[in-house]
Amino acid sequence: MRPSVRFLGLIMIGWTGLRAAAHDILPGAEIFQIERGEAKVPAIVPTEFPPIEPLQPAIPMTAFADFAPATATYASPRQGAPRIYYVAGPSSQPVLPTRLRGALPTPTRAPEFVATLFGSMTPVTE
Repeated sequence: MRPSVRFLGLIMIGWTGLRAAAHDILPGAEIFQIERGEAKVPAIVPTEFPPIEPLQPAIPMTAFADFAPATATYASPRQGAPRIYYVAGPSSQPVLPTRLRGALPTPTRAPEFVATLFGSMTPVTE
């Protein structure tokens, strides 16, 4: 008998024994079982809080009086049209060459392609 067939037989016998033990078919299997017990819930202890003291009635309009100065209207410090300041544009002096000027190529526009019905790409001509 080949070892693989022996292994499969051992697995089948073990699986059958496990299923029989799970369904209480094997005699003496009760030593491996855990007995069911009733849940023992402790009694709920009632909480006791001290009585809440009543609030003093508020004096009317005191909160509004505290914030009244914040609602005052303020006049604008300047009346009339606003001043407009003009800034001089770029200077007309020539741009001096630097060490990095011309180090990178000038970017060009990438060619555009149009897909045709059968998947070939053809360039767009303008």
